[in-house]
Amino acid sequence: MAKRVRPMNGTKNGKTPHLAYAPLIIDGTRIKMRLRVAGQLVKLPDDLPLPQIERRCSSLHGWGVFALERITKNSRIIYYSGQLVPSKESHGREAEYLEKGCIWCFELSHRWAVDANFGGNVSRFINHACKPNSYTQIIDGIIWIRAGRTIDAGEELTYDYHTGGTAEIACQCRPGCKGII
Repeated sequence: MAKRVRPMNGTKNGKTPHLAYAPLIIDGTRIKMRLRVAGQLVKLPDDLPLPQIERRCSSLHGWGVFALERITKNSRIIYYSGQLVPSKESHGREAEYLEKGCIWCFELSHRWAVDANFGGNVSRFINHACKPNSYTQIIDGIIWIRAGRTIDAGEELTYDYHTGGTAEIACQCRPGCKGII
């Protein structure tokens, strides 16, 4: 039987606006977003059985996310959480973030994006790599980060941002990489 998770009010702190959580339907292992309304937070229940990961300083760029346990190929690692915004609005926000060298808006579709700067989880610190160990998959409105191969404990998680070089940030995934994010 499907369990409905009703929207809840977000919390306020000096910078984060008052946001509501997007309504979800959870049916066994399937999770789907019921409605998409600008300003809602994409946030799943905390008790999902996902691998243990943590944020630490990265040799690639600023912060990174590291596996605390072995993660098998194709396993869901984490979902990309944040504020649901129209794509047109995300372009303006992204320009602001790029000035700081960050990419926090993830395109969900041609109409929607998820901005992890507001209500985002640790997934926003997963760095780009041209030869990543993870990949993204969008299922029923949820952006999942999945293991592209078996990932060992202590290894940094990476995925390809697929920006096509539009961000004009030099890739730092390995010494001598000439890629542009």
